[in-house]
Amino acid sequence: MPFGHLLDRAQQYLDRLQQSDNPQHHQPQQQTMDQTMTPPPTSSQPTIPKLRKQPVVLGLLNDPGLNRDSIAAASARFGNRVLWTCRDTQLMNPEGKVQQWPVISSTASWTDFWPQSGEGGFGEEGKAIGQQEQQPLERATEGGQQGQHCRPGGCIIHHCPHDRDAFRHTALRAYGTNSTQQAFFPVLKGQGAPPAGGCHDGNRFAIWPDAAPLVVHADGQGGTAYCWIKNAVITNQLASLVDDPATALHRIEYDASRHCGDALPDVKVVDVRFWGEGEIPYGVYGGVVHDGWAYLYGQTSKNVVALARVRVDEVEDRGRYEYFVNGKWTGKRPGLMDGGIGIKNCSAGGQGTYYFSPAWGCFVWIGGSKFPGAQFWVTTAPRPEGPWIQPFMFWEGKNGNHGLGAYSLQANPALVNWERGNGIYLTYTKEDDFEGDGSVYTTPLVWVEWE
Repeated sequence: MPFGHLLDRAQQYLDRLQQSDNPQHHQPQQQTMDQTMTPPPTSSQPTIPKLRKQPVVLGLLNDPGLNRDSIAAASARFGNRVLWTCRDTQLMNPEGKVQQWPVISSTASWTDFWPQSGEGGFGEEGKAIGQQEQQPLERATEGGQQGQHCRPGGCIIHHCPHDRDAFRHTALRAYGTNSTQQAFFPVLKGQGAPPAGGCHDGNRFAIWPDAAPLVVHADGQGGTAYCWIKNAVITNQLASLVDDPATALHRIEYDASRHCGDALPDVKVVDVRFWGEGEIPYGVYGGVVHDGWAYLYGQTSKNVVALARVRVDEVEDRGRYEYFVNGKWTGKRPGLMDGGIGIKNCSAGGQGTYYFSPAWGCFVWIGGSKFPGAQFWVTTAPRPEGPWIQPFMFWEGKNGNHGLGAYSLQANPALVNWERGNGIYLTYTKEDDFEGDGSVYTTPLVWVEWE
């Protein structure tokens, strides 16, 4: 990255983690709060996931004109398209090399979902869908069956020929017009210079999304999603100046009549300090919508994951939130260091994705551990608050050869057609040396099929 050396960042990160040593098991006691009586959603017992077959690397999620770091999960679907957001982005020149400037702190892209009738595509049950025949995914990928080329509104998967390296092949084509003057999640006045957030003192406002936008409404005419992002200030060594900074609430508005083709949705900052400095950043770590509720996870700087919820039509009203504390829901917001706020086993500690699986009838988290690498972990629960099963690793992807190697592990439920089978798409950031001239980021796309 242009700001500091990633190896320094990795060492600082690991040092902090070793010092904290899973503080979720060392929380201080707290007095019992007044509890609300709203019942939790009902669901099945948690499932123990089992792979049906070895996961398949399809290729890359890629916009060839951009070098993008940490693409968030595909959980924001609007109509027949999926909105992706990511962190630092650089342009690629015509020769395929990374341009050092500008650095855009966040960008977004579209990918197309289902093709129109008669056009080639890809089915979530693991089938390659063509005009005249269907080929199993593994044959289409490993056996060299070439699918039709993608175009907006057409198929979404380029099948990788058997003689081609999947890690150099664009399988899912992303597109969209991003500004080079301002970030998708805007850098506001007082947050450094757009689009990167750089400050005169050498520090930087890193307005980086940690999780995908949470869609609370979507139909054929438009939709609304929210994203909680920390107002983090970092040094040129990527160390945060404040352990638990304030969190801004961003609203994404999609209008099908205006945001067609390459046009991206509008973003408005609802409240730049929706959660204040030193408060639990609910929503930053991820969220899931179920039965009219938005469930929002927040991870503190001590690696404790807490949970809040709010009705989907009241997201912007802090007074309507409820919090899971000491095993019950309460309207009283807990403090950052209060006891009884941690949700046991709800993640492996790193970045990931929460979603509800209709196939299993339970809630799922898939992501990484607190250490860098492409090791994917999973846990499930009958309710957002648990009980969650002990997370376990189910697959390891290929690491890059530069810096951290791999990070930002995600599941992508918005790509899945649950009526066609039980599976999930995975993505992660893979960082490699670029001809001795810095690093290049790619996003492998992986298909996982469960029993």
